[in-house]
Amino acid sequence: MTMSFELDPAADTGALRAAVGAVLRRHDVLRATFVPAAPSAATGSGPGPVPASSGEEHGEEHGEERGEERGEERGEERGEARGGARWAGRVGAECDPEAVLSSHDLRDVAEPRAYWEELLRRTQSGFRLESGPLVRVLHGRRAAGEPPWLSIVAHHLVVDGVSWRILLEDLEAAYAAALSGAPVRAEAGTTSVRRWAELLNEHVARGGFDDQIAYWRSVTDGAAAELPVDRPDGANTGAELDMVVATLTAEQTRALLYRVPGRFRSRINDVLLASLARVLADWTGRERTLVHVEGHGRADLFEGVDLSGTVGWFTSIHPVVLEARRGAGPGQCVKDVKRALRAVPDQGVGYGALRHLSAPGTPGRALADAPEPLISFNYLGRFDVAGDGSGDGGGGGAPVAGAVDEPSGGRVAEAGGRLLRGELDIVGRDFSEAEVRPHLIDVGAVVQGELLTLTWSYSSGMYERATMERLVAALARELTALAGQGRGAD
Repeated sequence: MTMSFELDPAADTGALRAAVGAVLRRHDVLRATFVPAAPSAATGSGPGPVPASSGEEHGEEHGEERGEERGEERGEERGEARGGARWAGRVGAECDPEAVLSSHDLRDVAEPRAYWEELLRRTQSGFRLESGPLVRVLHGRRAAGEPPWLSIVAHHLVVDGVSWRILLEDLEAAYAAALSGAPVRAEAGTTSVRRWAELLNEHVARGGFDDQIAYWRSVTDGAAAELPVDRPDGANTGAELDMVVATLTAEQTRALLYRVPGRFRSRINDVLLASLARVLADWTGRERTLVHVEGHGRADLFEGVDLSGTVGWFTSIHPVVLEARRGAGPGQCVKDVKRALRAVPDQGVGYGALRHLSAPGTPGRALADAPEPLISFNYLGRFDVAGDGSGDGGGGGAPVAGAVDEPSGGRVAEAGGRLLRGELDIVGRDFSEAEVRPHLIDVGAVVQGELLTLTWSYSSGMYERATMERLVAALARELTALAGQGRGAD
């Protein structure tokens, strides 16, 4: 995952270096590496103190490209890649900022954007799970009068959407302190990733999620996962990854964020998924489809645990049956989806924990063989980058809100605004072309600049672009219709 920014033209590189060091000390997962785990008799894998996150397995974004070396597990101390190899995380006592922060002189570069793009791609593909570091900060000096550039590149094993807000706010605060000569606070203020991993493993071992097994079985058995495919024999790797996009107007976005949820006593996620349910029903010809839904995964499960300021990959992913009954209108579909989402226990964290942390022979292990959805959905919330608007570009970076239910996830670069001034749309390539994608289609939604943007990521080897354009347009039409209803009576 990568975010790029323009900096304050007077940015101090010494203060930046001190700030990077403070962030590395504050967040233990940024000092993590992942190594193959020795098998144990009890679980078939060796334990490790650091999770990738708290949900479901997922393809790696960059770095080691062989399937057996991915360390793909979300949310566990131990990880199991698709090839069967298991990985354990380890946290180093320290990480040298000089190994993370690098400065580059762009003043005599003829095509600085192209140079920076290539530099990011080399950095992204250079991650090694076993040696680290799994985060890099690139600083670019530009010609006099031009603001410097800063890119932060982090392996998805150590950050998620919510982490970006935390990471950037901590970087700003540490930079401001270093610049003023004040002590730079580096101690962790919230529960560490390591402690969360320990608690999650202990909870699974005690059978703490076992009462959810029947529920998850009813969900995975409750609908078909198959999707229509244009070219069934096509490949589905990062090399074939493509995307179509649709953007709603500011007025439609406001209606969907505020008026429509108020009308149905629902949340924006209910509205988005209800519209997706109607599109899928029309496309597949059936009323019910199994869909993976992503969430922030920072569920309130354990007493005394506070993850509000913790960096890590906590993302949960769990199956939901999206239903659009024949003859039911959009409003009824919102109510049906709302009911299905409210039935999900513990924000879906238990599904991934049972699937991947349960020991062989225990009841939860049966979920490992449950049918898997072929389409995912992720509402990334609302985010805006504070700044003076003078950047070269708008989006392109990873959304930082990570709020699946709230219309506003906050702003980055708020802690003084003395370092980060505007986001850049230079992000390299945040995935490996060799990665086998876990879904045929990934549907995303994010509010940026007061506009709701919908994305359908898919394999160009399996789908015609025209098919995806029809689907994203259909979703936009469903949402536009609901936005119009937001003004009327029920």
